[in-house]
Amino acid sequence: MLRLSMGEPQEKLKPVLSTLYAATLLLFIVEAIAGCILAVSYSPGVATAHAQVAAMHAGPERIVQALHYWASSVLIAASGLLVMAMLWSESYRDRLRVPFTAAVIFFLAALAFQISGNLLPFDRHGAQTASIEAGIAARAPVVGSSFRSLLLGGQGVSGATLRFWYLMHWLLALGIGAGLAGVYRFRRETFGGINKWAAAGLALLPLAVSLFAASPFGSPATQADMSAFDDRPSWYTWPLHGALALMDRVHSGWGWIGAMLIPGIFVLGALLLPWAAPKLQQRFVRGALILCICFFGGAAVFFGGAFSPLTGSRDPVAAGTKFKGTVVPPDAKLAALGRTAFGNLGCSDCHGKDLAGDSGPSLKNESQRHPDREFYEVYVKNPKSVDPSSTMPPFPDLSKDQLDQLADFLRQPR
Repeated sequence: MLRLSMGEPQEKLKPVLSTLYAATLLLFIVEAIAGCILAVSYSPGVATAHAQVAAMHAGPERIVQALHYWASSVLIAASGLLVMAMLWSESYRDRLRVPFTAAVIFFLAALAFQISGNLLPFDRHGAQTASIEAGIAARAPVVGSSFRSLLLGGQGVSGATLRFWYLMHWLLALGIGAGLAGVYRFRRETFGGINKWAAAGLALLPLAVSLFAASPFGSPATQADMSAFDDRPSWYTWPLHGALALMDRVHSGWGWIGAMLIPGIFVLGALLLPWAAPKLQQRFVRGALILCICFFGGAAVFFGGAFSPLTGSRDPVAAGTKFKGTVVPPDAKLAALGRTAFGNLGCSDCHGKDLAGDSGPSLKNESQRHPDREFYEVYVKNPKSVDPSSTMPPFPDLSKDQLDQLADFLRQPR
């Protein structure tokens, strides 16, 4: 095995790291050019956004629009691969500290760039995922509700949310560009030569995909989508949703640990590693990297359910559509008991005392969406049996009487 000197990657990996750095820069340039072209025909308004993106899909801008989406996706993959390669090859020590720290920040910014852009088409998927991600943020202790309000620009997805995320999208683009331009000068003196064909091929991959596959798109967002949680996560947030579901299985209410605390620890550890632990033995770093990959990969596969389609329609499918039995009108006495149970079981902590939603979806329209009692009996006991992507913790110990009480409370017309 080749031995590593402090701060020097293996000779065979130097061109790989340099090529990934170059490809990341090229991908961002492609992304930036496509984004500027599309911005001419887009304005972040509830009444205009979806129609404008639909026109892009149908008009001469369709290749540019698809390129913008796929380049962003490949940028996440390339920057994430770069970080892992630098960690594995010990390319974070001494004079490589700044390039490594920049690579971690690039990956985070590329991920946030894609997340913020997900809402901009303002289709059903975009609106629901914005509500879901803000709901997950609300699970954080102490600051959760305030963070959710900041992300949404209020208490629910609205025009203010769309404008704020559009602004963040542009600011993230400017930040990535400035950082890449500044750090690129380190390339020759740190990693060696570039495989120009490989870098160009990776940068042109999104264009090749765009010629055959449009970006996913769906129907216009409705008012109900502004607070619904029916949708599946996008592929890039899939591991975090899996970690949330896994920790909720460990203990109800611990989902925020999997979705925020654990990834936050890994990210903070990576950022501080070159500065706070410069002499840490490499086997510990590689072990932590393997642990991170196994934890989030396993959580995604075994607990994350399915992710949203990569192409075609990405409209969410409402959970519980298979329940079409005879609808019995809600019983007033059971509903009154259900209101008490709703508070005692902690349901209001997620869904709000007025059912308007907080870290969980609004339940004000449940009587219209699910008028049948059977849906609640099955869903509350085991949400994933109805909706594999659900982040709601199960309540397997509730009796049928308790489930009927909750069902009739939620089925009451409002």
